[in-house]
Amino acid sequence: MSYGKRVALIVAAAALVATAAIAQQLHEGRHIFDGVTIRTAGGLNLAGTAVTATGAELNALDGLTATVAELNILDGVTSTAAELNILDGVTSTAAELNILDGVTSTAAELNILDGVTSTAAELNILDGVTSTAAELNILDGVTATATEINSLAGTKNVLVCENTVAYTDTTAKAICTIPADADVIGITVNVTTGFDDTGTDVLDLGVTGTAEHFKADLDVTSTGQTVTGWNNFGDVGASPITVEAIYTGQNTNANAGAATVIILYFDE
Repeated sequence: MSYGKRVALIVAAAALVATAAIAQQLHEGRHIFDGVTIRTAGGLNLAGTAVTATGAELNALDGLTATVAELNILDGVTSTAAELNILDGVTSTAAELNILDGVTSTAAELNILDGVTSTAAELNILDGVTSTAAELNILDGVTATATEINSLAGTKNVLVCENTVAYTDTTAKAICTIPADADVIGITVNVTTGFDDTGTDVLDLGVTGTAEHFKADLDVTSTGQTVTGWNNFGDVGASPITVEAIYTGQNTNANAGAATVIILYFDE
């Protein structure tokens, strides 16, 4: 046999062997294309890794333009679709959303600001205010200007002291103590129960050491008020004074009688 025929026979034999191998793979249901093994019965195998996704699942990627880095953003996300949809329509920036960082107010507390038109400067006026609502409401209805209110600056405070006198107070009873340099500006004696001695019923109003300093023998037989006829109004001097009252029944047999002594004064 010639050399050429022998070569031809060798090539033909090799082709038969290759054809037999391919036939065997086809018989096993496999197709090999450059390292990719396709199993017609067992599924897809890529470089030794079995692909378990269905065709429908693979088709979910149809039209996808996201990069690997963009897809990896979802790595670790546990939010549901509903939770992610909360962001639908949000136009706030990260900085704007971060304003909420640390906020502990409830929705009801935040809603207090609903409709507020005050500026930050106007709201800051309340900084340090300790007045109660009742105290602030004292200003309700006030129409005076700041100038008119300021006209009260430097004015004296009018103070009141009062106490009661009964038919049993036949020795000096302290009504109140008025501080040094105060000015007595008014006295009222209001007899609420007439004193009932069978003789005269009188009240002396004075200070310690001078029993009749303001008034002597004020008739307290009948109910009513006495607001005039007093003596020694004005500055009490450099020392405080104690106002005293003494009831005297002519026959010392009174069984009833009560009065309230009211003294008005300026406190320097």
